[in-house]
Amino acid sequence: MKKYTDYFSRKIAQGNSFFDRDEQRRALIVELSSSGSVWLSGERRVGKTSVAVQVCRELSLNAEQYGFTTLAWSKCDISSCATMEAAKRKILQAVADVASDIAGRDQKAVEGIRQFFARFDPEFAIGGKDIAKLTLKLRTSHSMDNPLRDALTALDALARDKGSQAVLIIDEFQTLSEIKADEGEKIEWEIRSALQDSSRVAMVFAGSKKRMMSDAFVNKNRALYGQCRRVKIGNLPESDCTRQLKKVATECGFEYDEGALERISEISKGHPRDFSHLSLQTFELAVFQAKKPKHITEHTVNAAWEAYIRDMVFDEVNALLKEKLNNNKRAEVATLQAIAHTRVAKIRSSWYSMK
Repeated sequence: MKKYTDYFSRKIAQGNSFFDRDEQRRALIVELSSSGSVWLSGERRVGKTSVAVQVCRELSLNAEQYGFTTLAWSKCDISSCATMEAAKRKILQAVADVASDIAGRDQKAVEGIRQFFARFDPEFAIGGKDIAKLTLKLRTSHSMDNPLRDALTALDALARDKGSQAVLIIDEFQTLSEIKADEGEKIEWEIRSALQDSSRVAMVFAGSKKRMMSDAFVNKNRALYGQCRRVKIGNLPESDCTRQLKKVATECGFEYDEGALERISEISKGHPRDFSHLSLQTFELAVFQAKKPKHITEHTVNAAWEAYIRDMVFDEVNALLKEKLNNNKRAEVATLQAIAHTRVAKIRSSWYSMK
């Protein structure tokens, strides 16, 4: 008997927990298999990264069908990067991981990487004849003004030499603008410079700040304007959610009242995060209920939703309110500091002039 926990994910949906998204998957497959790049637009937690990862897994398993010896990919999340240097290092490491996968696992691979990435002084951790890890060192010397452009260009050359395709997923891409807008835009220009001449490197850009992401790709003054295809990721169709629930119930030995599973789809409105959380909560309650274990009713669903709201949404709202309050306090402190350091040009009050 299969486990219901395999079908719903609180993280990146993959394997049995991934379903639907046929239109978006087709668009990504077409672009990534032809070295086109994509930016995924949508609200927070609608599964943008899940779609990208799923497509990359499918392509890597069927690389020969698309004319490649291999398709190597890597995902990097730069949301935790506090500085631009940290973001650069993380992206460079993703390039290194893809290069290592493309090159292979023998001495020729080492020679190939040294040839194409010579400027990066590549370091190898070697176990026997195999490469365990490849690290590309980030140079900060004046001789490397555009390290990301040079790394992507080298990756493209390596992929062409090996008959492979490289895909990089950059999650929370708007972080570059959040750290420092002008430096972030410089990195965008580096990426554009490499991509427009690339024939074997594709990139997927995703992020949770919809307005900032849109500006990066729709603003005519930005580097990546017109460079990437936009693929919209929205809520899942409620009918597909219900179909998935019935499949899970059947394969995992659950019974359900008429309309009970539809209630999950209706409440969550097909939002991937809410759907997964509510489904997990519902199936869990059904397993441990005293009467008729593994039997889902509308009452079970409603109880699960109340628990989800209490445990998840309230905490999320409170966190947002605290963040807003802290931001307001910082703004107030900054204003008071500015006032305190402002030199008075002229005393206008007779009361103060008498002091």
